[in-house]
Amino acid sequence: MLQNNIKQLRTQLSITQRELAYMVGTSQQQIQRIETGKVAAKLGLAQAICHALDKPLNLVFPERDQLITACHKQ
Repeated sequence: MLQNNIKQLRTQLSITQRELAYMVGTSQQQIQRIETGKVAAKLGLAQAICHALDKPLNLVFPERDQLITACHKQ
């Protein structure tokens, strides 16, 4: 499971999953899967989510450094 802070940040802004999905150009179902850690957001979508939430990548996706390191080792 991939940890992120999307739900906490989204609810602080009173934004629904559907609203966030519209803002970033994806489906509500995809936002739900990313929030729960079932799937990882691709970089472009992750950046769009961060922009919509007005937060930096490392705050929204705190495990990103571990993922980047793992990708470089492959």
